[in-house]
Amino acid sequence: MPALERLARTYHARGLVVLALSVDREGASVVRPFLKRHGLTFPIGLDLQQAVAHLYRIRALPSTSSSAGTASPSSSSRGRGTGTGRSLTPSSIRS
Repeated sequence: MPALERLARTYHARGLVVLALSVDREGASVVRPFLKRHGLTFPIGLDLQQAVAHLYRIRALPSTSSSAGTASPSSSSRGRGTGTGRSLTPSSIRS
């Protein structure tokens, strides 16, 4: 999530929009403190029934998808980005 925040702040002026989705069943009562604790400023929606996760075929958490302005993701990855040796940059999330 910190890498997504850096990406959002760095490329916001170029039109990049970072959105997140929480499937935590406890909802806003746990999501808001998480956002504050990690200094996250991009929008995070709540998907308590996992309807959106199902629609986008999210099968592992965390998952990251990118889209080139369409409703369908053009690329995706599963798992945490840290510790994988890969940097999260615009080129690394392009299809």
